[in-house]
Amino acid sequence: PQRPEPQRPEPQRPEPQHPEPRQEPEGQQLPEVQAADDACETPTADFSKHRNLSLQPDSFRTEKTVPRRPSCPEAALSATGVESEDLPQRAVSNQVLKMPSDVEPLKSFEDVATRSMSSSSSRNRLEEVRRRTILEDKLSSCEQELEVLEGRLVTLVSPSAGRSPDVQQNGSGSQDGAEALVGAWRADCRELGCRIEDVAADALECSCNRDTTGAMDVFEQANTAMDRVACLLRRCADAEVEAGAPECCDPVEWRLVASSVNNRSELCALHSLMGQVRDCDSHPACGSRGKLLNRQPGTMLRFLRAKDGDVGEAAVMFRTSLSWRESTAIQEWTLMWTAEMSAAKTWRSRLVNQFQVHSVLGTDTLGLPAYLFRWSVFDIAGAERELGHEMVVRIILSIHEEILAAMHEAMLQTQTLAPGAMYVWDVGNYGRLGVPHWWTRMWALVRFLPRVAQLLESNYPEVIRKIVVVRCGPATKALYRAVAPLMPSKTLRKCRLYGWRAAEWLQDLRHELPDSSLPAFLERDDDEALASATPKGGIYPLGAAAVAQAAAEAHRATAMMSGRAVI
Repeated sequence: PQRPEPQRPEPQRPEPQHPEPRQEPEGQQLPEVQAADDACETPTADFSKHRNLSLQPDSFRTEKTVPRRPSCPEAALSATGVESEDLPQRAVSNQVLKMPSDVEPLKSFEDVATRSMSSSSSRNRLEEVRRRTILEDKLSSCEQELEVLEGRLVTLVSPSAGRSPDVQQNGSGSQDGAEALVGAWRADCRELGCRIEDVAADALECSCNRDTTGAMDVFEQANTAMDRVACLLRRCADAEVEAGAPECCDPVEWRLVASSVNNRSELCALHSLMGQVRDCDSHPACGSRGKLLNRQPGTMLRFLRAKDGDVGEAAVMFRTSLSWRESTAIQEWTLMWTAEMSAAKTWRSRLVNQFQVHSVLGTDTLGLPAYLFRWSVFDIAGAERELGHEMVVRIILSIHEEILAAMHEAMLQTQTLAPGAMYVWDVGNYGRLGVPHWWTRMWALVRFLPRVAQLLESNYPEVIRKIVVVRCGPATKALYRAVAPLMPSKTLRKCRLYGWRAAEWLQDLRHELPDSSLPAFLERDDDEALASATPKGGIYPLGAAAVAQAAAEAHRATAMMSGRAVI
């Protein structure tokens, strides 16, 4: 049987005494109530059964009570002091505390900050993309103009005529028209370089501010473009010089020579000199077509400097030298003598090789051969007796002809005009380790050298830039003072006298010949090094030429007999 549940009396709770609410005129509301109503239209819960809510008089109305909006139902109940199980289910349900769907809920500070930061980040990204696009567009435009300028400069100077096709069309190939056109192209290159420099500066600033991704890439590309502009400006300068070259010479060779000229007045004088000797093309001693001496700016510059810039005297000196070359046929004789020495079959070549006193030490820093002359072991009197004075002089002249050819070839290879070759003169008295009769031989050399020096100065000016005289003793210095008045002044200015110790000149020689191995007698002073000095030279025996001729005839006869035997 079911037992009836006992009826528990409901506890009587005293109703709290509330002051009478303030009556407001109809149609008006308190300001705080109006603000709460506008913020959240939350339906009012039925708190009629719970009179213990401690509400302030200003926080409710007679018709509608609007409490402070809690963050959750539990917080609202805890704020009123009412237990959750004492409230009706309807009071704490989501339907009671849920806001209408058409009202946007209030945002917390974190939500507002996040939304604001997201909007600011989007604007920053857009601004970053815009800045990078501007930099890339500017750089791309500059690179396109740079390619156009490079293409125009390729045809600036034609290899055949030495003039730009554009100049030939617009200026009839004149020198003034060529220089004007090249000057305009140079101005365009400079203006383009300034614009690229501005782009690089803007990119670097953006990269330092860390507000543009890829700004450093744009900066590196701008630097590469600046290198191209610098190369283009150099080529423009070279083309401008080549455009001003005389019509009778190679523009490239003219540019190389012009780069070594000290001032513009000397270049103008050289231009005038080449114009004055232009009629020497048909001279027999001027050379073959393509290698005419009067069309070589380097050769004409040497004659101009030999006369200290006087164009008239330089032209006379050059014409006189051409006449001398024609009378001696030195160019043809040098070719013949070089072949004869290489074959070493004639009595002269064998005799010269036996008592030879000159050799090549190596290649100097300018790409030219550096020659060693051991005058201390040279028997000039015996050489003139057995070979003849003219033969000895021609041997020395052939050496200078070889230097001329080497200077021209080195200029084209190194793209630099060489001021001249270097000589090393060994004049030391080696005593028992050398050749006897040093004083007699040196005195004969003092009488021989001034005549050869005058001939070389007149026809091979500015070929030798430096003469290193080693192992000078008191006697050598006395001979130098005796011969100085007879030597050309410019030749004397090129001489550097060193004492007996190798330490005095060793650093200078190593600086001039960095890639060459010096012989031991130029590095040390001991007897072993002095005894190994080469070339050996020696005294020409009396009748050495006749003996050499007889030996050469016997060798020729033997060769003929062996040839017949083979046949």
